[in-house]
Amino acid sequence: MASHIPTIIINFKSYQESMGQNAIQLAKDAETVSNETGVNIIVAPSLFDIVNTAKTVGIPVYSQHVDPISYGAYTGHVSPNHLKSAGIKGTLVNHSEKKLPEEIIIKTINVLRELDIDHILCVATPDEADTLIKNVIPNSIAIEPPELIGTGRAISQEKPEVIIKAIEVVSHFNIPLLCGAGVVDGKDVKKAIELGANGILVASGIVKAKIPIDIIRDFASNM
Repeated sequence: MASHIPTIIINFKSYQESMGQNAIQLAKDAETVSNETGVNIIVAPSLFDIVNTAKTVGIPVYSQHVDPISYGAYTGHVSPNHLKSAGIKGTLVNHSEKKLPEEIIIKTINVLRELDIDHILCVATPDEADTLIKNVIPNSIAIEPPELIGTGRAISQEKPEVIIKAIEVVSHFNIPLLCGAGVVDGKDVKKAIELGANGILVASGIVKAKIPIDIIRDFASNM
């Protein structure tokens, strides 16, 4: 997601509502809305569903995590080479539920750049973004205050100053900024875009919705 076009990333996490056939259906819903609206919608299923999802839909499919490894004896690791060979377009890095040491983040992004795999660096604060950018330039950054994740209290409404400060940090490097945590309706999305974000990273607000496609449409119509 190296461009500044409006983008929604749906992180499926490991919710029951987004596993197996549910993952496929959710990805199809995302693709339908993307085709209807022209909004760039990316889905990030669990590793169990990622390959089948990529074979089913034409929108970008990302991994939720990757390890900075090459080929070899790496039992239990997520290989960037395998992701690329399976048609996976990109990956999240350093999500708040999968935090990484700074040196691993740097190594991971360098490996992804070598393989031309898109990547979105997740950070909790503008200061974390600033610190990491001094050592490595990611394709995109997503800021998510962990205390708001899954609360239904959106970052754009509760902590707009965090988005504004993060934009100040990334603008010097022309890095697209996404924001997430607590996003539940179109008003939250509209406010984030008005503040200068390029899009949103969302999970339960869509995955656990009664009719997910309605929420995806609501989000996309406010971008």
